Amino acid sequence: MLEASTDIARWRIAAQRLAGFDLPDAASVVTWLGCVQAQDLPGALTSVALRTPDRSLAGVRDALDSGQIVRSWPMRGTLHLVPARDIGWMTGLTHPRTFAQSRRRREELGIDETMIERAWELFATAHAEQGPLPRAAVLEAWKSLGVDEVKGRGYHLFLLLCQMGRMAQGPHDGTETRFVDLDAWAGTRDEPSREEALARWAEMYFRSHGPATEKDFARWTGLTMADVRAGITDASGLERLDIDGTAHWMDPATPDRAAQHREQIDAIHLLPGFDELILGYADRTATLAKRHEQLVVPGNNGMFKPTIISGARAVGTWSVKKATKTLPARLLPTGFTSRLPAAVKLERAFAALPD
Repeated sequence: MLEASTDIARWRIAAQRLAGFDLPDAASVVTWLGCVQAQDLPGALTSVALRTPDRSLAGVRDALDSGQIVRSWPMRGTLHLVPARDIGWMTGLTHPRTFAQSRRRREELGIDETMIERAWELFATAHAEQGPLPRAAVLEAWKSLGVDEVKGRGYHLFLLLCQMGRMAQGPHDGTETRFVDLDAWAGTRDEPSREEALARWAEMYFRSHGPATEKDFARWTGLTMADVRAGITDASGLERLDIDGTAHWMDPATPDRAAQHREQIDAIHLLPGFDELILGYADRTATLAKRHEQLVVPGNNGMFKPTIISGARAVGTWSVKKATKTLPARLLPTGFTSRLPAAVKLERAFAALPD
C-alpha cells in the first residue's frame, strides 16, 4: 500500500542519491541529477559532495577544474552546475524561449545581435590568448561595448552568451569560477536531435528526482508543457504511477533502492539552501509541509534556507555560528516541530558535513 507523502519523500531521497552513494564522483552525481542549482556556489559544492562516497568538496572543485562540469545558466535564468557534455543541447532547448522573453531588457540595455556577436568575438580572442578568464578580465575586454557606461549591460552579455551555450564558468581559482569558451574547454559535447534531447532530459529528471509530475519537470526546466509532454512520451525506462489521481514518473528501481537504504534515508541530512531535494519540484509538500514552506523560503522570495531532514521530512532549518579564535564553528538549528532530533545527533551530522 502506497503511503503517498511518506513514500514519495523516501523515494526522492533514494533517487537523488542522498543515500546509497553508488555514484563514484562529483561528475557522476551532476550527470545523474542533470543540473544542480548553483547561484550559491559553496552550497552547490556541498550538495554534490553529500552525494559522493568521500563527501569531498575538493572532488567537486576538481570536476570543475578538469572541465567535466561547468557552471552556467541552462534554465530558469539561474546558475546551475551542469555536465559539460550536456550543456549544449540543454541551452539549445531553453535559449530560444529565454531569448524571446528578454527582448525588452535587451532593448533597455542597448544590446542588439551585432553587440552580442562582437562580445563573443572579443571574449573568444582573449580566451585563446589567456585561457579561462576571471570576470574582471572579460569586462575589460568588453570595454569598447560600453559595459562601464550602461549598468547591467555586462552582466546581461554574460547571461546571453552562456544561455546560448557558447561560454560558461569553469575552473575555480580559489575566489571565483573563471569563464571559458565551451568549444575550447569542454571538448566533445553531445548533439542529440531536439526530440532526442527532450526525451533525454525527461529521463534524467524523473530517474534522479522521481516520483515527480509533469508540472514538476516543467517548473524545473522552464520548458513548455508541450515540450514536457513530448519528452515524457519519448522517454524510455520510466515507470508511471498514479498518486492521489495525479500521474507521476520515476525509475522503476527506486522503491527497491529506498527499501534497501531505509536506515540511511531516515537519518539526519543537513542540506544546504537550494538543494535539489527541496528546490527540484513544483510541489515539494511530500518533504516540506506547506505550513512550513514560509520558514524555508520566507516571503516566497526565491531564497532557500538550509534544511534539516529527519525521517525523510524537513523538520527545521539551520545556520552556522562562525568560528572564533577561541571557539569552533557551531550549528544553530531552528525546529519546526517537536520532531527536531536531539542536539547530540545534530552535532554529529554537522561534524560529518563535507569539507
